[in-house]
Amino acid sequence: MDSKRPIPRAPDPRPSNLHHLLMLNLDAMGAFAIAEQLGLALAHHELRDLAFDVEAEKSTDQLILKELMLEMAAVSILYGERV
Repeated sequence: MDSKRPIPRAPDPRPSNLHHLLMLNLDAMGAFAIAEQLGLALAHHELRDLAFDVEAEKSTDQLILKELMLEMAAVSILYGERV
């Protein structure tokens, strides 16, 4: 029996890494939002401004990650690749 079988591919670690990155970024956004609220409550303007800037940057990062996921999903559907 010399039938050709496809060689099984190892699981692709990228989806779990991307999912993990999304969750970590959301956690960071929440932590800096709390720091911003504490800065507002305690009238600590430097803390508020710093936390707001980091939170805004994390929000931008989250949008970029979501866009990447959308593009990867389209490639997966169109070309049958695992993402």
